[in-house]
Amino acid sequence: MTKISGGAGWNGDAYSSESFTGAGSLGVIATETNNARVVGLSSTASGADYAMID
Repeated sequence: MTKISGGAGWNGDAYSSESFTGAGSLGVIATETNNARVVGLSSTASGADYAMID
């Protein structure tokens, strides 16, 4: 995923209608070391705010 607009705000997101039950994981490879990022999973697609991460 690449953020292409929206300035420097914490406002990028992605959503899938797929789901899983039980244990799961999320893997991320960050190629840039000079940028901050937040990554997580949520049970709803209610916005691009890091406070929405479960």
